[in-house]
Amino acid sequence: MMPVRDKILAGIFIFQALFNMFGMGFPGFIIADSFIPRPFYKRLDWTGPYLVVIYFLLGIASLFYLTVPEKTGRGRALGYTYFTAGVLGSLMGASILGLGSGRPEWFIIAFLLTWTLSSLLGILVLRRVEGLELWLSALAVILLLISALFSTSVAQWAVEGYYNH
Repeated sequence: MMPVRDKILAGIFIFQALFNMFGMGFPGFIIADSFIPRPFYKRLDWTGPYLVVIYFLLGIASLFYLTVPEKTGRGRALGYTYFTAGVLGSLMGASILGLGSGRPEWFIIAFLLTWTLSSLLGILVLRRVEGLELWLSALAVILLLISALFSTSVAQWAVEGYYNH
């Protein structure tokens, strides 16, 4: 039987995937997009979809390695990277949307702060994880893939919309 903390970790991945889908892909896009430096945004905005894919691939790779008993250390390292990027990206995105605009987008900021809290919980739980069961990891991977598709579509839409205007 799998320990409760392992189920909690898988639940966090699943929560973030479903939460991103509920937010129509915007949370994942904003998190990845916030890593593009604002002074260079006009030149680097095309990297947005790629950053989204890289971000979600970190989570997927973490889930994969956490199912292999000999590779849980690598899975933890990738998980720490995924969750840390989630914390930093969501905080940067919330600050850009809250402070950088004339009218704060409170609904999106609430989404991002929820993502921050779930990522912090993921970092805490990840320290003690022994490994994940294959079926639970596979479910989380499928949901993260669908979630990444949502966010990548939003990122591509944003890039194309930026060049059209």
